[in-house]
Amino acid sequence: MPVRVKPIDTRKHGPTLQRLCGPDITPLEFEQLCEPVVRDILENHEGFTGVVRGPDFVGTPFDFFGYRDDVPRVIEFKGSRRHWNAPGRVQLERLQRILEEVQGLRAAVLQLKAEMADYRIRYGGSVTDLFPCGQAPIEPVAEWVRRSLR
Repeated sequence: MPVRVKPIDTRKHGPTLQRLCGPDITPLEFEQLCEPVVRDILENHEGFTGVVRGPDFVGTPFDFFGYRDDVPRVIEFKGSRRHWNAPGRVQLERLQRILEEVQGLRAAVLQLKAEMADYRIRYGGSVTDLFPCGQAPIEPVAEWVRRSLR
């Protein structure tokens, strides 16, 4: 099922979105500038309450924590100037582990494209709910490598 792309309130966040698209912004600055936009999306457009930053531990696979429909959710934020960025494999594995470890916990991945002033959000109880594309087979890749060996 396709995820609906939604507009970001440019009247409210226009100056921030312009700064996010600047040529000299670092990844850390990008993430810090996005926080008010992310909070606005979560709290005022997606129905979250009690939104807080995630813990500052090495390897934490999410950025925010909050409640939606009284269900606790970890929220991973992926922002970009032009693309729908996704968590990497290791991060998804760690996210799946935390979902398995904490009963009743659900997840969301919030993706933002600054230049288009768009966002989309996926909800789920597992990583495959969030990214249902399935696993690609490794056999064709392994066969290609074997053929390429000297």
